Amino acid sequence: MRTCFYESSEKGKTSGGIHYLSAFQAFEKEYFAADPTWLNSLRKEGIESFRNLGFPSLAHEDWKYTDVRPIAQSLFQPVFAEPNGAVSRKDVESNSFGVSQWPLLVFVDGIFSEKLSCIPKKLPAGLILCSLRKAVREHADIVQAYLGKQKQYPQNSFAALNAAFIYDGLFLYAKSGCELDMPVHAVYVSSPKHENGLYQPRNLIAAESNTGIAVVESYFSFPAHEYFLNAVSEISLAKGASLEFCRVERESEKGFHISTTNAVQHKDSRFGSSVITLGSKVSRNTLQVFLQDGGAECRLDGLYVTRGNEHVDHSTFVKHESRNGTSRQLYKGILDDSSTAVFSGKVYVDKGAQKTDAEQANKNLLLSEKATADTRPQLEIFADDVKCTHGAAVGHLDEEALFYMKSRGIGAAHAQKILTFGFASEVIERLKLKPVKDEIDRLIHDRLDASSTGKM
Repeated sequence: MRTCFYESSEKGKTSGGIHYLSAFQAFEKEYFAADPTWLNSLRKEGIESFRNLGFPSLAHEDWKYTDVRPIAQSLFQPVFAEPNGAVSRKDVESNSFGVSQWPLLVFVDGIFSEKLSCIPKKLPAGLILCSLRKAVREHADIVQAYLGKQKQYPQNSFAALNAAFIYDGLFLYAKSGCELDMPVHAVYVSSPKHENGLYQPRNLIAAESNTGIAVVESYFSFPAHEYFLNAVSEISLAKGASLEFCRVERESEKGFHISTTNAVQHKDSRFGSSVITLGSKVSRNTLQVFLQDGGAECRLDGLYVTRGNEHVDHSTFVKHESRNGTSRQLYKGILDDSSTAVFSGKVYVDKGAQKTDAEQANKNLLLSEKATADTRPQLEIFADDVKCTHGAAVGHLDEEALFYMKSRGIGAAHAQKILTFGFASEVIERLKLKPVKDEIDRLIHDRLDASSTGKM
């Protein structure tokens, strides 16, 4: 069951439905003429799906614990131009893990900023790295081959809304045999320029056979303004391709962050995902992985640390479609104050996916009596020769461990920090990119220090 965002003409249209429909009509008038027909068709398909789906309600099983009415009832304004001067290079540098050598693409309010970005002039042969807007103009045949091929939105109205307004984002294409020896860093800044801005980056990563690449997506914003970021990342990994993918979210306490990431894997490909969520008013991350051919492997890790009234929702779906696939999932949450978190993960094993090896775990640590976590790990198996496990836990710090540490002269606050960081470290240690690992280590320590002083 869903609440229709666009109601039929007989029932009348909601004010929000009229707003987004009008925004799309303006977008169509302004930008469609300069873009290829196939791209405009994707956009029209997206707005039609959004019209039919509407935003999800609490009655929908996948959104049972995440209320998006604050998003649906606000009239966010789509943005299609970078605000000049709203973000400085210093702002970007302070959020770039201290690494100046990595190829850097910066998107301000969802729009590529050439002056803030740094893309090496000399890239490995067969590698294309640029904004999606530029790729549509200069590499249309490649973009057309991959963009929108993964239909995220039969039941995902946010992905449909993103498709309706496809405009800009990261484009990364690796030809067969291409290796990049450093990560690509894409930074997404929500500036203070637009009150109630709607930013919708569309990222496309395609790796042909026997390639090796790494991508970091960083999201941050300035405080004290409300906005809605609705991002979609499409990932395609051909035979033997390898991608290390990391997403770090440090959003404003007034920001709404919705993301959809879809990855399709072919024979013997490798996909590693790490999602670190450290702030936003409401955050929902949907991650779907399809292991379509034999021997594919994926690792999905997540760490979320919440405070105040923040709400974080992680939804994962891993579909094993062929033999000898391997998947590993580990998501951990640390919740303080009155914050809330949701984890919903499903592993689906097709009847032909024999010899599947899948593990899924979600663990939550509550630092406050008012914090709550809902966890729903699921298995759906149609093959008989598999090894699949799942587990979940929600609890508080071990009182015996706290007592032992205090009996050895360690203060209560410091003992709590040591045990809490030890809980988080299992995920932090699995981060493959050292600069990211070091920065997340620092950020978690800072948050736990704030927690010990009542300021987390």
